[in-house]
Amino acid sequence: MLVHVRTSVRRTQDGRRVLFLDEVQSDWHADLHAAAKGKLRGGKAPVPDAPYRKEWPLLAMKLMLWWAQRTGVDGLAWSTAELQHARWGDHGPPAILYRTILPEAATALAATLACKLEPARLAVRSNRHRVELSGNGWEVRNRADVPVTKAFRTRAQAERFADLIGEFSHIEVPVLWIGGLAPIRSIPIYGTGLADDWLYSQ
Repeated sequence: MLVHVRTSVRRTQDGRRVLFLDEVQSDWHADLHAAAKGKLRGGKAPVPDAPYRKEWPLLAMKLMLWWAQRTGVDGLAWSTAELQHARWGDHGPPAILYRTILPEAATALAATLACKLEPARLAVRSNRHRVELSGNGWEVRNRADVPVTKAFRTRAQAERFADLIGEFSHIEVPVLWIGGLAPIRSIPIYGTGLADDWLYSQ
C-alpha cells in the first residue's frame, strides 16, 4: 500500500465538525527512508523505488481534502508531532512529517484554494484503547494489546465503543477550513496547480 490514512470525524470545542487525520503513513516510503539511512532490518530484500517519493504527503492531503468535502464536514484536521510522540514514543513516525511536511502541504493547499488555515481545539481519545482489524473483525484493544470486548463487524462500531469507554483530552490541532469551498471536480496529480484545476465554477 502506498499510503495509509486513519481518519475519524470529530467535533471542535466550538461545535464544528472536522475530518481528523489521526495517522498518515507510508510503510513503503518509510522502508526507503530506513534503507537510505542504513537502518533497514536485516534479512529484508532491497526496497524497490516508490512512486510519489517526495510528494506522497501532499497527495494524501489532497485526497483527504476531497474526502472531507464529500463527508460534509467543516474542515480537515491532522495530528501533531507531539500527539504522535505521546502515543507511539520513539516507535512512531518521524516528527518532521507532522511538524513540517504536512503543514507545508496544507499551507500550499490553503494558498491555492483560498481556504483558511487556523488551529482549533479538538477532543482526542487517549492511547489507552485502540482499534485494530483482526481475523475476527474490528477489535478494541488495551495498552497490553488485549481485546477488551468481542470483535465488531465494522470499524465505526469499534471506534464508537472505544470512544464510549475512552478518556479524552482537548488539544490544539491545525485545521484547513473548507466551508464555502466550491465543489472539487478534480485533483492535480503533482503539485497543487491552480484553483481552476480543482473547482467547479460557481
